[in-house]
Amino acid sequence: MNWGGYIAGKSRWIVFGLIPVMALLMHLHLLPLELRGVHAWRQTETASNIVNFYEEDFNLFNPRVNSLEWEDGLKRMEFPLMQWVMAGFYKVFGPHILIVRVLSLLIFLIGVFGMFRLGQALFGDELRATLLAWTYAWSPVLFYYCINPLPDNFALMAGIWGLAYFAKWHRQQRMVHLWWSALFLMLATLTKLPFILFYGVPFGFAFWAVLRSGFRRWGPNILVALPGLLSLAAPSAWYLTVIPTWHGNGVVAGILDATPDQQGEILNIFVQNLISTLPELLLNYGSVLAFMVGGAVIISQQLWKKPLFPAFLIMGLGVFAFYLFEINLIGTAHDYYLFPFLPGLFLFIAIGAAHLLQNRQKWLGLVMGVTLVLLPLFAGLRAYSRWEINSNPDLFEFREELRTAVPDDARVLVGEDLSPHIYLYHLHKKGWHIHPGELTPDKMAWRMEQGAAYFYNDTSLYEEHPYIENHLDRVVAEIGSFRVWKLK
Repeated sequence: MNWGGYIAGKSRWIVFGLIPVMALLMHLHLLPLELRGVHAWRQTETASNIVNFYEEDFNLFNPRVNSLEWEDGLKRMEFPLMQWVMAGFYKVFGPHILIVRVLSLLIFLIGVFGMFRLGQALFGDELRATLLAWTYAWSPVLFYYCINPLPDNFALMAGIWGLAYFAKWHRQQRMVHLWWSALFLMLATLTKLPFILFYGVPFGFAFWAVLRSGFRRWGPNILVALPGLLSLAAPSAWYLTVIPTWHGNGVVAGILDATPDQQGEILNIFVQNLISTLPELLLNYGSVLAFMVGGAVIISQQLWKKPLFPAFLIMGLGVFAFYLFEINLIGTAHDYYLFPFLPGLFLFIAIGAAHLLQNRQKWLGLVMGVTLVLLPLFAGLRAYSRWEINSNPDLFEFREELRTAVPDDARVLVGEDLSPHIYLYHLHKKGWHIHPGELTPDKMAWRMEQGAAYFYNDTSLYEEHPYIENHLDRVVAEIGSFRVWKLK
């Protein structure tokens, strides 16, 4: 069978029909689930923004969470455009988790379509463009996060379209495409600051062109970079305003915050990311062979001589530098921090997969074709377990009873919760989380002064804790493993 010809001939049916239908069907049973699983902390923080926009303050510049560790719950991190839009849908249809999950899936699919357009503009052929979209769609890390509320999803989607429009400008030389590219790169950077690295493509292209001209062709290349430079105004205004408020946030310091005795740990993180996170979560085991072949093809066919290669290389080097700077925080768990790597990684895969499908050795084409068909299965097998409950299951089983156990406007303590957001989001309450590492007499006294009136406790250890027991009045409800105390 001529796999390459068949895929190229069915490109639009595969990208705009098969991928969306399969993605929906493979996630259909998960869409009604409340937020849970891997990185529920970040998901519930994002969802708290959405709920607070919907219920309290629809001002785009005032993103709030339920945790009062931040004054009045006001926590300005990334620009909350995605959360604000989702809150708008809540205002129309009501606060249903299905809305968040479906919108997240739609964002993912728009990103898949963007990868297809990027492939068309870069390669000029339907086969590699389709392979780029198909293999990207079945990255296990995206399979998991594509229905979970993360601003990283929106930033990645916008960044992909920013790259696609720049590649389209390079092919067609229409200035309007540069402005579209700048707009999408601006949205990506606003939504998540690390995606500023995607500006490495337009800026890197202009820099490399000036360098090759012996620093003579400044004017035309300044015009190439100008839309991007102007579009940086909005992200600069936001982040220069909010970053000074990020007290205690390790992201700002990165590896500079690491101690000398952590060198072995950092090396272990790098090795685990290389041998586990990369093939298992980012690529999909079924795409590893194509990834390696893609690298070999780029060298053997001298694709590095293509005009846009230096620009994408500069972006890639910037993303890798970001990874090294944040490696101690990324660790082996924060896989969504690695989203900026994905467009570049899958370009390698598309090149390698196309080469194998068109190889004179027919058995290689057969192996690659079968593997491509199996990619969705591999993604599902790796990702489905990530939706398992990793918090107290009673939060879900007795959700409504726990919510109505105390007045909705009561300020509460919740514990034991390592996250400032998970329990408070599911209980639909404002207040503070408790875990042993952060509990001090001064902090407990301050929370009482701030109006803490009830305590949701799911471990009896805290009922005898010296900082808590004197504040306990009486039990007002026992629900599953939770005892709800009135505080005095």
